[in-house]
Amino acid sequence: MNKTLSRNLIARSKCSLCQSSNLEDYIQFPEIPVVKCNDCKFKFSSKILSEHDLKAYYEDNFGSNRHLQGQIVNSKVNLIALETLLDITKIDSLLDVGTGYGLLLEKLVKRYSKIKVSGVELSREESTYACEVLHQNVINTTFSYRTFIRKDLI
Repeated sequence: MNKTLSRNLIARSKCSLCQSSNLEDYIQFPEIPVVKCNDCKFKFSSKILSEHDLKAYYEDNFGSNRHLQGQIVNSKVNLIALETLLDITKIDSLLDVGTGYGLLLEKLVKRYSKIKVSGVELSREESTYACEVLHQNVINTTFSYRTFIRKDLI
C-alpha cells in the first residue's frame, strides 16, 4: 500500500495562496482531489498530510539511489528553467524549498559564484547529503514562514 495514502489526510477549505474559501472541484482524484480557487485561480490538493505524518514520511529512509539519479536529471532541467525565466546575475540569494540532495544549489554556486543559496529539505538522508557531501546550506525541516525568516537561511 502507498505509504502516503495509508495515513490520515487533513482537508483544506481555504486557498493555499490567497486564503479564499471560494473553491471549486477541479479534478476528482479518489484519495486527494484537486480544487481551484475561484479568486486567484490557483489549483491545489484539497487534502494534505498532517505535519507529523509528513515528517514521518520524509524523515526516515526516504532517500534512495533512484531519488538521487532522478534529482541529477532534475537539477539540470531546473537550472535551464531558472536561466530561461530569470536573470540570475541580478539575484543576490535563492531559497530552494524541497531541495532534495542539493544538486541544483551546487550547480548554481558553481555557475554564479556571487549568489548565496540555501535549501530546505524534509528528508534527513537527502539534507545530510547536501550538507556533508556537497557542502551546501540546507536545513532539515518543513518549510513555513517561520523557517523562511530564520537568519541562517537569508
